[in-house]
Amino acid sequence: MKINYKTISSFLIYIVSVGALTISDFIVVGKFSPEGVSEWAFYKSVIFVFGGMCVLGFDQLLLREIDYYEQFKKQFFIQSTLISFIISCFLFLYVKDALKSLFCFFILFFYANFMFEAGYWRGKKELLLSQLNTNLWKIIILFLLGFFIYFKETYEVFYIYLYSLMLAFFCLYLINSKLKDRKCLEEKPLNKEQRIKYFLIGFYFFIHSFSLVIANYGEQFIINIYGNKAISSVIFSYITLYSSLVLAAIGFIGFYLGPKVRYYKNFNLRVYYKYQSVISLVGVVLILINSVMVYIFSPYFYKNIDFDLLLWILILFLTLCRVLYVFPSLCLGVFGDEKSLKKSSFYSLIAVSGYIFLFMFLMKSNNQYMRYLIILLMIMHWLCKIFVSNYYVYKCLVKRVPEYEG
Repeated sequence: MKINYKTISSFLIYIVSVGALTISDFIVVGKFSPEGVSEWAFYKSVIFVFGGMCVLGFDQLLLREIDYYEQFKKQFFIQSTLISFIISCFLFLYVKDALKSLFCFFILFFYANFMFEAGYWRGKKELLLSQLNTNLWKIIILFLLGFFIYFKETYEVFYIYLYSLMLAFFCLYLINSKLKDRKCLEEKPLNKEQRIKYFLIGFYFFIHSFSLVIANYGEQFIINIYGNKAISSVIFSYITLYSSLVLAAIGFIGFYLGPKVRYYKNFNLRVYYKYQSVISLVGVVLILINSVMVYIFSPYFYKNIDFDLLLWILILFLTLCRVLYVFPSLCLGVFGDEKSLKKSSFYSLIAVSGYIFLFMFLMKSNNQYMRYLIILLMIMHWLCKIFVSNYYVYKCLVKRVPEYEG
């Protein structure tokens, strides 16, 4: 049997990096005050939500059209710089610190650049380098967190994130510059029609990505904007304990299957349903194992977190929804034609707009059951995303393999 060392190496980097960020979250939940946990969750949501916005779907576009990397890079640099600046100005209203607002610009730009370069390497089927670009900062943040906790009497969560992304940016700049084959980076001209086409496809990917990061991290940003740090801390702690390890494992499966599905010559609905069934089963098993592990170790490491049965059940169902979304989202990105991407992005935009509106309305209500209502709202949003993605994947694969009879 031939051993694919690149795949194994990329898997190890993924395990180490996602494990590092997950361990960082576990440390924060165990050692920080509720206010500290809330602040950690807020800046994490800023990076993933707004940094993800600044990518503008170019990472997904590169998976399909890698030959236009140089053309896309120029457009990405201009657009991501502008959007990072606008968002950092908006964040000033929350952080109320001009220097932090300026640093937010660099944080967002660095993260967007990581994802763009990761898309390049993924399009080249260099999964090892793609993982390194995506996840190096997550490894660095664990070491910096440990340093600040054990060697500094006072520290700010914001600067742990800033220094992590800054160090990762300079390291990756050197690595990417060294390893890129300049002969393969010759510009392919894009005419006006192609520019418009790829801009629209990138925009549709952006809507899907924005909807996804809002579903994953948006609740922490909105909760903190409304100043409810207690709710933020509880929800972040439960998601960290009962979801993070499961989603890390399923996330790598999705990452690995992206190029594999793309180059699968006879991929059809039967294969799609087979993969989805296996991923769902693996997800359920991992959810149960994770819950047992948390039950065993919580008395030793998380005595300060009270067990809430209803919240636990809701978090498990939320985790399952997130597992079920991984593969249809991947297949829509690979097989979706422009029309399907346009329509699915439109419905995703409606869903995420409704989600944000209801979330903000809920935060103003001061309901005593708010923590449960927030998770229920998150579940409803994920169910909408699952339905939309599955529907358009079905339509695309039926067109691709018309002889399939269901």
